[in-house]
Amino acid sequence: MFIEKKSKRGKYAGLTVMLLIGSVVAAGLTVAYLSKPNPQAGGAFEVEAGDGAVQVAENLKQDGVIRSELLFLRALQEVGLDQSLKPGVHDLSGVSSYAELASRLASAAKSLRPEVTLTVKEGWSLRDIKAELERLSHPAAAGFYEVTGRPLDTGYQPPEKWLERYPFLKTRYSGTSLEGFLFPDTYRIYADATAEDIVETMLDNFGRKMDSDIMKAVRESGHEFREVLVMASLVEREVRTMETRQRVADIFWRRLDLGMRLQADSTVNYVIGGKRPAVTAEQLQVDSPYNTYQNSGFPPGPIANPGLVSIKAVLSPLPNDYLFFLTDPEGGVHYATTFNQHVRNKQLYLR
Repeated sequence: MFIEKKSKRGKYAGLTVMLLIGSVVAAGLTVAYLSKPNPQAGGAFEVEAGDGAVQVAENLKQDGVIRSELLFLRALQEVGLDQSLKPGVHDLSGVSSYAELASRLASAAKSLRPEVTLTVKEGWSLRDIKAELERLSHPAAAGFYEVTGRPLDTGYQPPEKWLERYPFLKTRYSGTSLEGFLFPDTYRIYADATAEDIVETMLDNFGRKMDSDIMKAVRESGHEFREVLVMASLVEREVRTMETRQRVADIFWRRLDLGMRLQADSTVNYVIGGKRPAVTAEQLQVDSPYNTYQNSGFPPGPIANPGLVSIKAVLSPLPNDYLFFLTDPEGGVHYATTFNQHVRNKQLYLR
């Protein structure tokens, strides 16, 4: 039952409205379809979380959208939507009846704020994401690195609230950026969203993707989560298919076990901002802890943001006898068991 509010016309106003409703129903007509919203009303209307039908009716009346709260409430009951109003901002432009008005308010609210599509591809780095925001002329590009840390950064610390909200960030190598944790996907973002809003959306997605099956596989692998993420970023940048990623992951894991340097061209490219599958002899000498030709073990952190395929690949490496590989300009992968064979492959495929 709805509680009627007394109007300025006195205590008989409610009775008059009830008699009107009775007459309409008796004539075989329905309040929902005959009652009309104010033709001058429309545009945006917000239903706040927790608002019931009575509160919504009062707000509609105050905004001039409807003339009678009681008729609107009756219309809601007629179309069975009195318990179905959805919170959010609704566009009421062009509604022609109380039934249509009820339907709009019972539908998922559509954002009236302009949105853009941001597609983050597997293997993109922070540089790539920032460049895409710039291509979209999105204002968040300007402060992106302030939120994520810069590539090669060794002094970044995420906000304390993020360490509480996203426990996986505690697995980072100390001081490294959010590289590796911004999950590749297609996002609908507000045109005026802040860099922090966008990054939180990506971190939320990362948390959902790292489900119980993935985390169980990490534990069973015997590797730390951060090691898995770094390795996934390497194979993401080195090779293209699930099978080659599994095979290369096995090569990398075994090189580490044997005390060999990873010698991944992708890590040098990360330092210099390059994209070529093979780097020059001069570039191999670049001074950086990320250069796995000059330094043993893992680089300080991920060199890209890997997708699920690469993460799963490094958790299920494909055993093989190779210790060397290279990727040619067309994406073909060539393996070798000895260094001399590897040199020969370079001569054949990297001319």
